[in-house]
Amino acid sequence: MPKFISTYKDLTLVVKPGDRTYINHRLVIEKGRRIKFAHGEYRTEDPGEIKFIKGHRLFGNQVFMDDEKQYKVIEVEPQKVASKKSK
Repeated sequence: MPKFISTYKDLTLVVKPGDRTYINHRLVIEKGRRIKFAHGEYRTEDPGEIKFIKGHRLFGNQVFMDDEKQYKVIEVEPQKVASKKSK
């Protein structure tokens, strides 16, 4: 499942804005479609959403596709810190 990372924790991308119209003197509210990142992450399998995010102006600048295969686990030995003796 593709994972997208944002530099903003709670980023919202508007796919389709909502609309308010009057029909027969009544207000009709049509909900829009949004993509909401939670804690800077968004996962999706929807090809339409993937295409939208990749085509968005923030992609590559503040939104990135996380390829989990690129990370390697490196184990590092902790270094001993030399302490100064107080006189």
